[in-house]
Order: sequence, then C-alpha cells, then structure tokens
Amino acid sequence: MLTRQGPAAKGGARDYVVTNFHHRSLISVIREKLTNENDAPHFHYEPYELRWKPSDGLDSIRVHGELYTSPTFIDAHNSLQESPGEPGCDLPRVVVALMFWSDGTQLTNFGDAKLWPLYMYFGNESKYRRGKPSCNLCEHVAYFETVRPIFPFKFFPNWLFSCPIRLKISPPSSPVGRS
Repeated sequence: MLTRQGPAAKGGARDYVVTNFHHRSLISVIREKLTNENDAPHFHYEPYELRWKPSDGLDSIRVHGELYTSPTFIDAHNSLQESPGEPGCDLPRVVVALMFWSDGTQLTNFGDAKLWPLYMYFGNESKYRRGKPSCNLCEHVAYFETVRPIFPFKFFPNWLFSCPIRLKISPPSSPVGRS
C-alpha cells in the first residue's frame, strides 16, 4: 500500500491510498542495466553538445534530439561532477535519466478488468534504440489496479517531470543474474 499526499478540491492537501501497488525496485532495475554487458556500448554515460555547421562562414546550430545531449542533462551532469563525492568512493559519478510512461490496459475481452502498467526507459539510450521493440529496452516497473479520478483536473499520461535522485551504486562482483 502506498499513501501519498495530493491536492484537495478546496486548497490544502489530502491523503489518498493506492492499494494493490505491485512494483519492482528501481535500484535493482538501474543496477541490472548498468551491469549488463550487452547494453554498455549503447549507454551514454557522458553527455555532449551536438552541433551542426551548415557551411563555412555560418555559425553552428545546436541540434536537439537525444535526452543525453540536452542542456538540462549536461547541467545535471556538471552539477553532479562539481558536488562533493561520497567519502571513500572513487567510482565514476553519472546521471541516469529515467523516463516513465503509462497507459490503461484492458485485461479481458468481456468485463471491466483493467490494469495500469508503469513503464520505464533510460534516457541515456538513443531514442532510435528505444523505438525498436526488438531491443527490449522497456522495463515494467509497477502495476496499478485502477486509476480513479483523484485530481480536480484532467489527467494527461504524457506529462514530463523530473525528480533528482542521488544513488550510489557499486558494481557487483558478477553481473546481475549470473553466477
């Protein structure tokens, strides 16, 4: 069960309870991704600024396309590198961008059994790889039973939000799932 504070209809806050909340640990999903040898060559640990110069004599133009080339990602990376490190830890510090998405799923042909899966992608991977189902980059991280209208405004499933999380993940002695 998950209790979360949400906006009340007349200002202030009210509590609501999410029942039957099935989820995976985000830390375990991140650890699995960072220790997977097959994904490592495609995972961008260092951001960069992508620019295009149309011709000589013209200024270069910033190209926006991938999350790991965005100004926000670069600023987060620089801020992390400038912050004091964990005492006694000399592991590289990287920003892991988590992208969440959800939609309603009808579970039966007859009846009203529904499920709201919460999907997670890593923004450190190319949008072209994320768009290929054969790459299996989508992580199912949570399942909600039914989303009831708890907010006084319409729900848009494609909201963008960010939540800074500081994690210290040491690579295990062997990759996850292998002995």
